[in-house]
Amino acid sequence: TPNTITDTEALLVELERIRDIGVGTDDEEFIEGMTAVAVPLLDTNGRVVGTLACHAPSVRMNLEVALGHVPALRQAAEMLSAERSE
Repeated sequence: TPNTITDTEALLVELERIRDIGVGTDDEEFIEGMTAVAVPLLDTNGRVVGTLACHAPSVRMNLEVALGHVPALRQAAEMLSAERSE
């Protein structure tokens, strides 16, 4: 899409940002008209074993609204990660 990051340096900067804040975003980068946010699911050693995401058509949920769901996603991810360790 027009929003897809195609420059290597820009992609590396974005990956660093994602690692720093622990939230991945998709502002119509994968599919035009689709917005998403994702948080990692961690194992007991803190390694990423999956993600938990929320996505919707951009006309119903822009990136700002999607980011508002991050606290609930993080809470759910923590609960799921805790389930794995029991």
